[in-house]
Amino acid sequence: MNVAGIDGSYQTVTLTISRDGRLGKAREFKNTPQGHATLINRLRKARVSRICLEATGQYHLDLALALEDAGLAVMVINPKAAKRFAEAMQTRTKTDAVDAAVLAEFARRMPFVPWQRPDDLVLAIRACARRIAALNKLRTQTKNQLHAAQLTATTPAFLIADLQQSIAHLEAQIAHLRQRVLEPVYDLCVKVILVVVNF
Repeated sequence: MNVAGIDGSYQTVTLTISRDGRLGKAREFKNTPQGHATLINRLRKARVSRICLEATGQYHLDLALALEDAGLAVMVINPKAAKRFAEAMQTRTKTDAVDAAVLAEFARRMPFVPWQRPDDLVLAIRACARRIAALNKLRTQTKNQLHAAQLTATTPAFLIADLQQSIAHLEAQIAHLRQRVLEPVYDLCVKVILVVVNF
């Protein structure tokens, strides 16, 4: 059985293929749509039946979606599970190539649990929630700057006005995103209610 482990990072993904328990050389691909396409071609040529990918924040999601769209069997595992598995294998070194090899072994030895692609609405809500959280953090920082600026008489009035304008702009962005993300959720709730009422 040919299996693969893929370790993802911001710029690259590292692939290791295990053929009947023999680990091949690690190969690196760009973490871009073009890099994913090249990686998928490599997996197909190697006739890989299972792929194990570690969930790494944002860096694994597009690759997992590309693998799933290509019809490849992919399992996305929790980083803690990968870490514990590496410890059980007494792996002391931590590099992208070693991590990919550990994930290939995980795919070979452990029960395979196929990854379930999230609904497009869930993905959209997730992306908006991350952006709203970032904007909230920036708003808090700007409010703190405004508070500090107002404590001293040497701060020019135009700077105070600029900070206030920045806060108002951030609040408008947050409100806009919240409204946009709630619209499809509201539409979905209405559809569910109509189905229940007509049942």
